[in-house]
Amino acid sequence: MDGYNASAPQEMSDTRRLLERRRAQLAGAMSEDMVGNFDADPIGTLSKLSDPDLRQMALDYVNAKAVYDGMIQWVRDDIDERIALSDAMVDRRVHKQSGQIQTVTTVDGREVYLVDGEVQMYEDGSPIAGGVDV
Repeated sequence: MDGYNASAPQEMSDTRRLLERRRAQLAGAMSEDMVGNFDADPIGTLSKLSDPDLRQMALDYVNAKAVYDGMIQWVRDDIDERIALSDAMVDRRVHKQSGQIQTVTTVDGREVYLVDGEVQMYEDGSPIAGGVDV
């Protein structure tokens, strides 16, 4: 399983449960400190194991952790991408001189964003036709 591509809720849940199950199995066979060593230095810690059964159990845990870490990285990348898209959307709507988002209602009732220049208005609040200073 490729953790980075596990984006469906069920896949993500299965990935987390597999990691928890593998960690519990490993913690049942060795100390919690030793299990923690696999998180910090999986290759170095694996190389210290001589028992083939324990080594396989540890390898299963390390692989499950790699899948889980890949899934978490995908989630972080997805969040970063959504933030970047949101920032870009806001930036497209910000008025260049004032730095604020300024909305204007058009004659036909649509709300639009004023991103440059000024709109000239009559005293009653209606826009002057062609009265945009760009």
